[in-house]
Amino acid sequence: FTLIELLIAIAIIGILASFVVVSFNNARVKTRDTQRLSDITQFQLALKYFFDDAEPNRYPTDTEGLAILGTQNFLPLMPTAPAGALVGYVYNAVSDVEYCIGVALERAVPVPPNDANCDAEEGADTCDWVTAGNVCYSTMGE
Repeated sequence: FTLIELLIAIAIIGILASFVVVSFNNARVKTRDTQRLSDITQFQLALKYFFDDAEPNRYPTDTEGLAILGTQNFLPLMPTAPAGALVGYVYNAVSDVEYCIGVALERAVPVPPNDANCDAEEGADTCDWVTAGNVCYSTMGE
């Protein structure tokens, strides 16, 4: 092999390797966002259990926040936002029977059809922290 052939082969291998690295980075971003959405689902379920258990029925206050779900064993292990999060999980008690819970995502994902999104017209005024890239679910659609 000549020197030029070796340099061309090394350059091609380098270009292919850069595509693989970019592909892995996208997979990591998708994985972290999927984990965030899964954690939100766990929080929603624990909030329903809290609501059913509370006398009178209510959701946690802003002061109690999501931490009360762990202290009262509705969530045995409190989820934490995966690495790369700009903001952790955000909880806002709109009233005793309404809440918003959200998280900042690294990429845009479609909102599951069975959940109300606070970006939608019906919940636009209930989660004032919602901006582009944040997903916020509420009791508004239930």
